Amino acid sequence: MEVLKQIQIILYFLIILFLFPIFFIFLLIPLSILREFVKICTKFAGLKEAQIIEGTNSTFAVDKIYTSPTSNLLVSLYLDGETDLDLFKSRFISNVIEKQKPCGKLQYPELRKYVKEFMGYSFWILSETFNSSNHFKLYKTDEIIDEAALEKLRDKILLKPWPAKQPLWEFIMIENFQRQQQIGVNVEESCEKQKQTPVLLFNAHHSLLDGSIVPGFLCRRRSTE
Repeated sequence: MEVLKQIQIILYFLIILFLFPIFFIFLLIPLSILREFVKICTKFAGLKEAQIIEGTNSTFAVDKIYTSPTSNLLVSLYLDGETDLDLFKSRFISNVIEKQKPCGKLQYPELRKYVKEFMGYSFWILSETFNSSNHFKLYKTDEIIDEAALEKLRDKILLKPWPAKQPLWEFIMIENFQRQQQIGVNVEESCEKQKQTPVLLFNAHHSLLDGSIVPGFLCRRRSTE
């Protein structure tokens, strides 16, 4: 019986060795050729700086981004003291949007691009009308925004469609946010204290940034300020 099992294992191994080259030649190679052909076609279609969306991001790129997205990411940054949105914007533009690699290419070119389906593939396409100032917004209201109101606003933003042919990210500053804080050393003595402080919302689509790296991405950006 042991000999028979060993023979079966050897046969399975030989079958795999035989089928793998066939799989590689008749499936992977044609797919690679098709992929390169589609890339060439983007140039004739007038799609500027077209770049195929890779990995898991390509899965989220098939979302209905410009009509009814379901894969938006939203991060809330609670800030201490007053924050100048214009100053934050200028530093983010210089430290992130315009940041270059040693070779001279942009570090984050996708921040200037939008998603487009072309010949069965999802592409990053350069937005010809990109204006970084349009991605920094001040939420204006005469009412104080508390935790409940902020949660409703977050839910609304998460379902908001993105503007056509525009990059999939934005910052929203809320200046009159009222946050509740617990003070006291124990339950009997503790009480809630309300503190008005700005909150910065970072909204992006999942095809642009993975949720697990967003906090680190934002922290690295803040450390340069």
